[in-house]
Amino acid sequence: MDTDVHTVIRAGILLDVHQRYIFWQLLCALKFIHSAGVIHRDLKPSNMLIKSDSTIKVCDFGLSRCINDMHKDELLTDYIATRWYRAPEILFGSSKYGPGIDMWAAGCILAELVGGRPLFPGASTMDQLERVISFTGMPNKEDIESMGCQMVETMLGNLTFSRPQLVLEERLSHADPNAIDLIKKLCSFNPNKRPSAEQCLAHPYLKDFHFESREVSSSIKVKMALCDANKHTIREYRNQIYKEAVTSPERGLLKKKGEK
Repeated sequence: MDTDVHTVIRAGILLDVHQRYIFWQLLCALKFIHSAGVIHRDLKPSNMLIKSDSTIKVCDFGLSRCINDMHKDELLTDYIATRWYRAPEILFGSSKYGPGIDMWAAGCILAELVGGRPLFPGASTMDQLERVISFTGMPNKEDIESMGCQMVETMLGNLTFSRPQLVLEERLSHADPNAIDLIKKLCSFNPNKRPSAEQCLAHPYLKDFHFESREVSSSIKVKMALCDANKHTIREYRNQIYKEAVTSPERGLLKKKGEK
Protein backbone atom coordinates (compact mmCIF):
# COMPACT_ATOMS: atom_id res chain seq x y z
CA MET A 1 0.00 0.00 0.00
CA ASP A 2 1.29 3.47 -0.89
CA THR A 3 0.05 5.61 2.03
CA ASP A 4 -2.95 6.03 4.35
CA VAL A 5 -6.25 7.87 4.00
CA HIS A 6 -5.29 10.43 6.67
CA THR A 7 -2.38 11.59 4.51
CA VAL A 8 -4.49 11.67 1.35
CA ILE A 9 -7.21 13.74 3.03
CA ARG A 10 -4.63 16.27 4.22
CA ALA A 11 -3.24 16.52 0.69
CA GLY A 12 -6.67 17.64 -0.55
CA ILE A 13 -6.50 15.55 -3.72
CA LEU A 14 -9.65 13.44 -3.38
CA LEU A 15 -12.46 14.00 -5.84
CA ASP A 16 -16.07 13.19 -4.98
CA VAL A 17 -15.88 9.83 -6.77
CA HIS A 18 -12.78 8.90 -4.75
CA GLN A 19 -14.52 9.78 -1.49
CA ARG A 20 -17.50 7.57 -2.34
CA TYR A 21 -15.31 4.69 -3.49
CA ILE A 22 -13.14 4.81 -0.38
CA PHE A 23 -16.17 4.91 1.89
CA TRP A 24 -17.88 2.07 0.02
CA GLN A 25 -14.79 -0.07 0.57
CA LEU A 26 -14.74 0.80 4.27
CA LEU A 27 -18.36 -0.30 4.60
CA CYS A 28 -17.61 -3.54 2.75
CA ALA A 29 -14.84 -4.22 5.25
CA LEU A 30 -17.12 -3.44 8.19
CA LYS A 31 -19.89 -5.64 6.83
CA PHE A 32 -17.43 -8.53 6.60
CA ILE A 33 -15.77 -8.17 10.01
CA HIS A 34 -19.05 -7.50 11.82
CA SER A 35 -20.61 -10.58 10.22
CA ALA A 36 -17.60 -12.52 11.55
CA GLY A 37 -18.41 -11.28 15.04
CA VAL A 38 -15.52 -8.82 15.26
CA ILE A 39 -15.49 -5.13 16.21
CA HIS A 40 -12.48 -3.10 15.06
CA ARG A 41 -12.69 -0.48 17.86
CA ASP A 42 -10.05 1.88 16.45
CA LEU A 43 -11.27 3.02 13.05
CA LYS A 44 -9.72 6.25 11.78
CA PRO A 45 -8.25 7.50 8.48
CA SER A 46 -4.69 6.59 9.48
CA ASN A 47 -5.82 2.96 9.93
CA MET A 48 -6.99 2.81 6.33
CA LEU A 49 -4.16 2.08 3.91
CA ILE A 50 -4.63 3.23 0.32
CA LYS A 51 -3.03 2.55 -3.05
CA SER A 52 -2.68 4.94 -5.98
CA ASP A 53 -5.79 3.42 -7.59
CA SER A 54 -7.82 4.31 -4.45
CA THR A 55 -8.23 0.73 -3.26
CA ILE A 56 -7.97 0.52 0.52
CA LYS A 57 -7.33 -1.97 3.28
CA VAL A 58 -8.43 -1.51 6.88
CA CYS A 59 -5.45 -2.20 9.16
CA ASP A 60 -4.36 -2.29 12.81
CA PHE A 61 -6.68 -4.79 14.45
CA GLY A 62 -4.67 -4.60 17.67
CA LEU A 63 -7.66 -3.32 19.65
CA SER A 64 -10.31 -5.42 17.91
CA ARG A 65 -12.44 -7.82 19.94
CA CYS A 66 -14.94 -10.59 19.32
CA ILE A 67 -18.47 -9.42 20.00
CA ASN A 68 -19.17 -12.47 22.17
CA ASP A 69 -16.22 -11.57 24.42
CA MET A 70 -17.14 -7.93 24.96
CA HIS A 71 -18.81 -8.52 28.34
CA LYS A 72 -15.48 -9.83 29.63
CA ASP A 73 -13.56 -6.79 28.48
CA GLU A 74 -14.67 -3.99 30.79
CA LEU A 75 -11.16 -3.05 31.94
CA LEU A 76 -10.07 -2.21 28.41
CA THR A 77 -12.94 0.12 27.54
CA ASP A 78 -11.12 3.39 28.32
CA TYR A 79 -8.23 2.53 26.04
CA ILE A 80 -10.11 1.89 22.83
CA ALA A 81 -10.48 4.22 19.86
CA THR A 82 -8.73 7.48 19.14
CA ARG A 83 -10.71 10.22 20.91
CA TRP A 84 -11.90 12.08 17.81
CA TYR A 85 -13.64 8.96 16.50
CA ARG A 86 -15.05 7.63 19.79
CA ALA A 87 -18.77 6.99 19.99
CA PRO A 88 -20.71 8.62 22.86
CA GLU A 89 -21.10 5.31 24.71
CA ILE A 90 -17.31 4.97 24.84
CA LEU A 91 -16.86 8.56 26.00
CA PHE A 92 -19.28 7.87 28.85
CA GLY A 93 -17.26 4.81 29.86
CA SER A 94 -19.80 2.14 28.95
CA SER A 95 -18.62 -1.44 28.57
CA LYS A 96 -21.89 -2.50 26.91
CA TYR A 97 -21.31 -1.60 23.30
CA GLY A 98 -21.37 -3.32 19.94
CA PRO A 99 -20.70 -2.74 16.23
CA GLY A 100 -22.33 0.67 16.58
CA ILE A 101 -19.04 2.12 17.81
CA ASP A 102 -17.47 1.27 14.45
CA MET A 103 -20.43 2.80 12.62
CA TRP A 104 -20.04 6.05 14.58
CA ALA A 105 -16.36 6.16 13.61
CA ALA A 106 -17.35 5.51 10.00
CA GLY A 107 -19.64 8.54 10.10
CA CYS A 108 -16.78 10.68 11.43
CA ILE A 109 -14.53 9.36 8.66
CA LEU A 110 -17.09 10.15 5.95
CA ALA A 111 -17.41 13.71 7.26
CA GLU A 112 -13.63 14.03 7.17
CA LEU A 113 -13.43 12.63 3.63
CA VAL A 114 -16.02 15.13 2.44
CA GLY A 115 -14.95 18.12 4.54
CA GLY A 116 -11.19 17.66 4.67
CA ARG A 117 -10.93 17.99 8.45
CA PRO A 118 -12.04 16.03 11.54
CA LEU A 119 -15.67 16.44 12.55
CA PHE A 120 -15.09 16.34 16.33
CA PRO A 121 -11.45 17.25 17.17
CA GLY A 122 -11.85 17.26 20.94
CA ALA A 123 -8.97 18.24 23.23
CA SER A 124 -10.21 16.08 26.13
CA THR A 125 -12.99 13.62 26.88
CA MET A 126 -15.31 16.35 28.18
CA ASP A 127 -14.49 18.65 25.27
CA GLN A 128 -15.17 15.74 22.93
CA LEU A 129 -18.58 15.20 24.52
CA GLU A 130 -19.42 18.89 24.17
CA ARG A 131 -18.53 18.80 20.48
CA VAL A 132 -20.61 15.67 19.95
CA ILE A 133 -23.66 17.06 21.73
CA SER A 134 -23.36 20.36 19.85
CA PHE A 135 -24.09 18.19 16.81
CA THR A 136 -26.52 15.55 18.11
CA GLY A 137 -28.40 17.75 20.57
CA MET A 138 -29.18 16.80 24.17
CA PRO A 139 -30.02 13.12 24.53
CA ASN A 140 -33.49 12.13 25.72
CA LYS A 141 -34.27 9.41 28.25
CA GLU A 142 -34.20 6.67 25.62
CA ASP A 143 -30.83 7.86 24.35
CA ILE A 144 -29.36 7.99 27.85
CA GLU A 145 -30.57 4.47 28.62
CA SER A 146 -29.02 3.21 25.38
CA MET A 147 -25.56 4.10 26.74
CA GLY A 148 -25.73 1.28 29.28
CA CYS A 149 -23.81 3.37 31.79
CA GLN A 150 -24.78 4.98 35.10
CA MET A 151 -22.38 7.91 34.66
CA VAL A 152 -24.21 9.54 31.74
CA GLU A 153 -26.39 12.00 33.64
CA THR A 154 -23.54 12.93 35.99
CA MET A 155 -21.18 13.64 33.10
CA LEU A 156 -23.86 15.57 31.23
CA GLY A 157 -24.34 17.71 34.33
CA ASN A 158 -20.65 18.64 34.27
CA LEU A 159 -20.71 19.94 30.70
CA THR A 160 -20.71 23.70 30.09
CA PHE A 161 -22.53 23.58 26.73
CA SER A 162 -20.59 26.63 25.60
CA ARG A 163 -20.22 25.51 22.00
CA PRO A 164 -22.60 26.73 19.28
CA GLN A 165 -24.73 24.17 17.49
CA LEU A 166 -22.84 22.31 14.77
CA VAL A 167 -25.00 22.43 11.64
CA LEU A 168 -23.69 19.89 9.16
CA GLU A 169 -25.23 21.63 6.16
CA GLU A 170 -23.18 24.72 7.03
CA ARG A 171 -19.96 22.87 7.91
CA LEU A 172 -20.15 20.83 4.70
CA SER A 173 -21.96 23.36 2.54
CA HIS A 174 -20.58 21.91 -0.70
CA ALA A 175 -21.44 18.29 0.13
CA ASP A 176 -23.99 16.07 -1.59
CA PRO A 177 -27.20 16.03 0.49
CA ASN A 178 -27.00 12.23 0.48
CA ALA A 179 -23.60 12.42 2.17
CA ILE A 180 -25.06 14.75 4.81
CA ASP A 181 -27.94 12.36 5.39
CA LEU A 182 -25.67 9.34 5.80
CA ILE A 183 -23.34 11.15 8.23
CA LYS A 184 -26.32 12.20 10.36
CA LYS A 185 -27.61 8.64 10.50
CA LEU A 186 -24.21 7.19 11.40
CA CYS A 187 -23.53 9.85 14.02
CA SER A 188 -26.77 9.29 15.91
CA PHE A 189 -26.23 9.64 19.65
CA ASN A 190 -28.24 6.48 20.29
CA PRO A 191 -26.28 3.44 19.01
CA ASN A 192 -29.55 1.58 18.40
CA LYS A 193 -30.47 4.18 15.78
CA ARG A 194 -27.25 3.90 13.78
CA PRO A 195 -27.53 1.86 10.57
CA SER A 196 -25.45 -1.26 10.05
CA ALA A 197 -22.74 -1.44 7.41
CA GLU A 198 -25.06 -3.53 5.24
CA GLN A 199 -27.82 -0.92 5.50
CA CYS A 200 -25.38 1.87 4.66
CA LEU A 201 -24.22 0.08 1.52
CA ALA A 202 -27.75 0.42 0.14
CA HIS A 203 -27.85 4.18 0.86
CA PRO A 204 -28.34 6.48 -2.17
CA TYR A 205 -24.94 8.09 -1.54
CA LEU A 206 -23.30 4.84 -2.69
CA LYS A 207 -25.68 3.88 -5.50
CA ASP A 208 -22.90 3.99 -8.13
CA PHE A 209 -20.85 1.39 -6.24
CA HIS A 210 -23.48 -0.73 -4.52
CA PHE A 211 -23.45 -4.28 -5.86
CA GLU A 212 -24.47 -7.01 -3.43
CA SER A 213 -22.29 -9.75 -4.91
CA ARG A 214 -19.20 -7.67 -4.09
CA GLU A 215 -20.32 -6.89 -0.55
CA VAL A 216 -19.67 -10.23 1.07
CA SER A 217 -20.25 -11.52 4.59
CA SER A 218 -18.05 -13.91 6.51
CA SER A 219 -19.06 -17.57 6.46
CA ILE A 220 -17.63 -18.15 9.96
CA LYS A 221 -17.66 -16.44 13.34
CA VAL A 222 -14.29 -15.59 14.84
CA LYS A 223 -13.75 -17.10 18.27
CA MET A 224 -10.71 -16.20 20.32
CA ALA A 225 -9.00 -19.12 22.04
CA LEU A 226 -7.72 -16.88 24.85
CA CYS A 227 -9.78 -14.25 26.63
CA ASP A 228 -8.43 -10.78 25.83
CA ALA A 229 -9.64 -9.46 29.18
CA ASN A 230 -6.71 -11.30 30.77
CA LYS A 231 -3.01 -10.77 30.24
CA HIS A 232 -1.06 -13.71 28.86
CA THR A 233 2.63 -14.38 28.39
CA ILE A 234 4.23 -14.61 24.97
CA ARG A 235 4.67 -18.34 25.54
CA GLU A 236 0.96 -18.79 26.30
CA TYR A 237 -0.05 -16.99 23.11
CA ARG A 238 2.50 -18.93 21.09
CA ASN A 239 1.39 -22.29 22.47
CA GLN A 240 -2.28 -21.56 21.86
CA ILE A 241 -1.67 -20.37 18.29
CA TYR A 242 0.33 -23.52 17.56
CA LYS A 243 -2.36 -25.71 19.12
CA GLU A 244 -5.05 -24.13 16.96
CA ALA A 245 -2.96 -24.39 13.80
CA VAL A 246 -2.40 -28.11 14.40
CA THR A 247 -5.84 -29.17 15.59
CA SER A 248 -8.39 -26.85 13.97
CA PRO A 249 -10.05 -28.47 10.92
CA GLU A 250 -11.04 -25.04 9.57
CA ARG A 251 -7.62 -23.45 10.00
CA GLY A 252 -5.31 -26.45 9.75
CA LEU A 253 -2.28 -24.54 8.54
CA LEU A 254 0.21 -26.97 10.05
CA LYS A 255 0.31 -30.73 10.10
CA LYS A 256 1.56 -32.82 12.93
CA LYS A 257 5.08 -34.08 12.48
CA GLY A 258 5.16 -37.17 10.27
CA GLU A 259 1.86 -36.43 8.47
CA LYS A 260 1.82 -36.06 4.71
